[in-house]
Amino acid sequence: MIALAIAGALIVRHYYNDDWFGFGVFVTGVVGVYLVAVEHIWNWPVGLLNVTIWGWICYSGRLFADMSLQMFFFVLGVHGWYFWIKGGDKQTPLRISKVSPRGWLLMGLALVVGVSIYVPITMHFKADWIWVDSILTVIAIIAQVLVNLKKIESWILWMIVNAAYIPVYKAKGYYSLVYLSAILFLLAVGGFIKWNKLNRADSALNLA
Repeated sequence: MIALAIAGALIVRHYYNDDWFGFGVFVTGVVGVYLVAVEHIWNWPVGLLNVTIWGWICYSGRLFADMSLQMFFFVLGVHGWYFWIKGGDKQTPLRISKVSPRGWLLMGLALVVGVSIYVPITMHFKADWIWVDSILTVIAIIAQVLVNLKKIESWILWMIVNAAYIPVYKAKGYYSLVYLSAILFLLAVGGFIKWNKLNRADSALNLA
């Protein structure tokens, strides 16, 4: 996967004359999400590197909501790293599960509150794509929280976010992020399928 990610990043850099920041975020993004999908704990340090590079790119492009998202992801990455190891019963490794009806209600409330906070802030700083960037930022935050909690539905939200950011990054000329978002969308589909299988296998094991 690392070799494929590097090859893909080099192709994008060659055809679109992308910089090395785009290269770095492409490689760490693909590898990091793949490691999440297969439940590998090393997804967290790779993810921390990814959001650091991605945050700088967003700052340079005045996508301030997206930039703040990467900062928040860094904090969540530290939390998720610990929680995956000690977040289960009696500080055991956390298991994959599904969002409860109450959880969906809380997510809807978080979306409304989050967007109402982000929009005025991004307007004040004269950011680009204010409403789209703000809404997707909040959805991505919720998705990452669900990843930390190992909720299957996190992948559904990531599908939405990555698909929607493709035209945003294309308009900004960030072609490495366009292709990265497309790949992350496909990885999210794979992650959703993989986590469902692991959850069913775990449930069957507990019933045996």
